[in-house]
Amino acid sequence: MRSSVVGRLGRPRALPSDSGKYRGKRFIEGGRALVRKTLYMAAFACTRWNQDLKTFYERLRALGKSAKVAFISVLRTLFSVLNSVVRRQSPRQEQLGKTA
Repeated sequence: MRSSVVGRLGRPRALPSDSGKYRGKRFIEGGRALVRKTLYMAAFACTRWNQDLKTFYERLRALGKSAKVAFISVLRTLFSVLNSVVRRQSPRQEQLGKTA
């Protein structure tokens, strides 16, 4: 399966709720519901038990990000890593949540 297809299946994205001058709150939608729910639960576990992603989440919270924004950032990072594993067809080698 190509990585572009994998990305469309599960990648969470923030969709606007805008109309005219009104700018509503963004919400997460897109991809398949089962994939989104599974990623959500995996990201939830990672923020507690995976040391790299837990540190990443705590760093975002310390920078003043809301809990939901920090959590979705962890979810997107996890999805990117999973997508790279599928693309390379090999186990994960890089450290999660690290930025250059």
